[in-house]
Amino acid sequence: MGHRPLQALAQQFHEARLLFGHGPGGDAQQAGYLGDDFETITPLEVVDQFLGEDIEDILDQYNNLMENNGMYMAFMDENELLMGFALNTQDRIVTSIVLLYNEDLSDEDIIDYYTKAGYTCTDTGEVDEDEETPIYLFSNPNTGILITYSGLRGVATQLPQ
Repeated sequence: MGHRPLQALAQQFHEARLLFGHGPGGDAQQAGYLGDDFETITPLEVVDQFLGEDIEDILDQYNNLMENNGMYMAFMDENELLMGFALNTQDRIVTSIVLLYNEDLSDEDIIDYYTKAGYTCTDTGEVDEDEETPIYLFSNPNTGILITYSGLRGVATQLPQ
């Protein structure tokens, strides 16, 4: 099971976050990239609202998403669960979402969040090679969502029909 795409997406997201003023010494509010619309949104609300949707419709509603190399990102400073998220598209449809969880959370907090929401948590027994963190799968056959999670990063996709 190759998890390089998760690592590559997270690295690209991190670099864009620094580039657009959300790192040390940056002023994201001034740059206009702060996700004010997203300060109270939960990870599952992000997935529910955006996965499978047309990016043009999303951009019409949320003009504070920043585009970088085909990813549309939002960063949050006050959200209890998320630091940010990125929407990945194919043919203008959101096909996956990178979720960056708040650094104050533990793996147990994330597992508890998804379990309470009706997701099955599976420890894959694998470890992310770069971060040396366990890899989990959160799945919900009722919603058709699969989230690959490791080290406060997750990637949500639609389960194949």
